[in-house]
Amino acid sequence: MDENHKNEQYFFDDESLELLADLLLNWERPCCICCPMLGKKLGERSVDVTVLDIDERFSDLRGYRRYDLLKPEWITERFDIIVCDPPFYNVSLTQLAFALSLLSHHDYSQPLLVSYLKRMGKAVLRSFSKFNLEPTGIFPK
Repeated sequence: MDENHKNEQYFFDDESLELLADLLLNWERPCCICCPMLGKKLGERSVDVTVLDIDERFSDLRGYRRYDLLKPEWITERFDIIVCDPPFYNVSLTQLAFALSLLSHHDYSQPLLVSYLKRMGKAVLRSFSKFNLEPTGIFPK
């Protein structure tokens, strides 16, 4: 599947997908937002994953739901962990933090894994300070 760079869509490489999928196998109800290929990989491993993305080319994935970070919606489901590989230029950190707060039901103990550009690390950690995020040492490509 081709990446849609207009929507800042870049996919993790195969090695990163395997690493992240292995990490997430221990979670019963993960949510993958803005990382549909990871959701696809988890689905292939029979994980009950929710895939939230604006790209409807993934609508055939079990657990897919169209989701727009610029117009976030309340979802009644609760997730064991939320994994996000966000667009950083089309969506502000404030918008992203609001959307993920909504998805977590404003529960800041919600396990959350957010990938970010290294140069944006301090700003991301500051924007998600309520979640007490810390760097993992995982560097997906």
